[in-house]
Amino acid sequence: MGNSLSDHQSFDVDIVVVGAGPTGLGAAYRLHQYKMDNWLLLDAEKNPGGLAGSITTAEGFRFDHGFQTLTSNYDYFDKVLEALQEKSDGKLFQEIKIFSAVLSQNKFIPYPIQDHLSSLPSPHKLTCATDLVTARLRKTLGSPEEQDQAENLNDYLLREWGEGLSNLFFRPYIYKSWAYPPEKMTFNWISRRIPNVDMTTMMGNLLENQNNTNQDTIVKYPEQDGLGKLWKNVVDCLAEGCVHFKTKIKSIDIEKKKITTVRGIEVKYEHLISTIPLALLLKFMGKDDLGSSLESSSSYVVCLGMRGFTTFPKVTGCIYFPESNVVFHRACVFSSFDRGSVPPAFTPLKTMRLAKNSDENPDTTEDLKKGPYWSLMLEITCGPLKKVNKETIVDDAINDACSIGLLKNDDEIVSMHLIEMRQSCPLPKVNEVEKVKSTLDWLKSKDVLARGRCGAFSQQVAGIDDNFIQGVEAIDHILHGSPEHCLNGTFDIGTKLCMPKYHLKSESISTAASKIPQYSDDSELSSATESSSSSVFSDIEETESDDGNPTRSYPVDQTTDSGLESRDE
Repeated sequence: MGNSLSDHQSFDVDIVVVGAGPTGLGAAYRLHQYKMDNWLLLDAEKNPGGLAGSITTAEGFRFDHGFQTLTSNYDYFDKVLEALQEKSDGKLFQEIKIFSAVLSQNKFIPYPIQDHLSSLPSPHKLTCATDLVTARLRKTLGSPEEQDQAENLNDYLLREWGEGLSNLFFRPYIYKSWAYPPEKMTFNWISRRIPNVDMTTMMGNLLENQNNTNQDTIVKYPEQDGLGKLWKNVVDCLAEGCVHFKTKIKSIDIEKKKITTVRGIEVKYEHLISTIPLALLLKFMGKDDLGSSLESSSSYVVCLGMRGFTTFPKVTGCIYFPESNVVFHRACVFSSFDRGSVPPAFTPLKTMRLAKNSDENPDTTEDLKKGPYWSLMLEITCGPLKKVNKETIVDDAINDACSIGLLKNDDEIVSMHLIEMRQSCPLPKVNEVEKVKSTLDWLKSKDVLARGRCGAFSQQVAGIDDNFIQGVEAIDHILHGSPEHCLNGTFDIGTKLCMPKYHLKSESISTAASKIPQYSDDSELSSATESSSSSVFSDIEETESDDGNPTRSYPVDQTTDSGLESRDE
């Protein structure tokens, strides 16, 4: 599965893709479909996946880099998953029914909370319902001033959901999970992340004092080895000589189109697709000033393996925590979601500590004992206006989990691991929209496409499928001038998108293999789009189709709790 480059090698290729997360792998997969071989995929880590990857602890507990599933809004992504499934003899994916909840006012409410107002504690039930109805009526029937577009995310929440729900859940949860105030963020990306509510159904349920019965969601997920298995299967489709891991970038000369790695390897390129954080890309180019105001929040995932049984076996999705009484904003009993993610019960493991240490209960024992086992992920975000103490974050998370009953005081913890994801969430600040756009346009003029959520500094990218498609569309744009629908958010929510096409016409492959076109301005791009986008893609198969910086993880034991040095240097 890929390899690493030797010191002081040099390469001259058509396209370099930096970062083997979903966006970079989407680009590489598309290049594979075009049967091109003069390209490289570079990643600093030893495994693919980036922010959507997986880790396995020394004790045998597997965790993803936060809770993620394989939902799809794209016909192309569906076909990719189908092709990988067929290559694995139909054994790659499973379907999981997930149930999630919100802990509010010490009460568990089914998620999404707006579909279950009947479960809210009094007096929030009446307040949230009346405020929501009033907000929707004002939106439709109010004065022109009341129907004006919101200026920021806080305005949007109030106009769309009312004061009650905004105060109870949306505003505090967004602040905890993005580590930035809603009034300082844009809002045009949020509607894809907050499920809408059927007002007629909601009112009927309230009058009958019952909840929405459609609580469960069916999602697709790898049957074995987590999300990491999916990305390894994608890499296995690619030419081994094109994929290189453990390759850290030192600098990028944007004028000479040359990448230099920390081991002295030089790579010249015609086009560069970068999926690493935008500010880091600019730093590699010596353009720190362009990225100085582009702030991102960072994430920690506290991964715990316990002996025994969870007290929440029915919560197969996530538990959301909008209130400030716990440091984490989201938790997942990962063993309930993916039952194969824990060691077999017959595996003997020692107890590292009890959940709540005390003088009466010694926190460690050298005795090896068998399971059964279960696992818990606790997600924490920090940013420029919301700090956390990295030195104590694991202990803080465990103590808070005990305080609300996620862990029992005498739970035996047999595995601890901390995942750190630097610059994992770009902050869509109100006053930075034009600067991000002008920066991306400048990079494009230098034949550099910064793509993906972190690369394009965009919250329009909501899921794994969006990231993957941005990589695919970046390649189509370089080769044929095709429009990048996913990058620009030009899609309809709730519909299955037919672009890009999965199958390629034979003339498309031969054209791509013969040369790399370059587009100097928008008029040329527009002309190329009109002439090529309908001729090179097809729903009918005519030919046989066959992140670097921000992710770090490390085990936690009784002597190591401060982590490793920053990798974004």
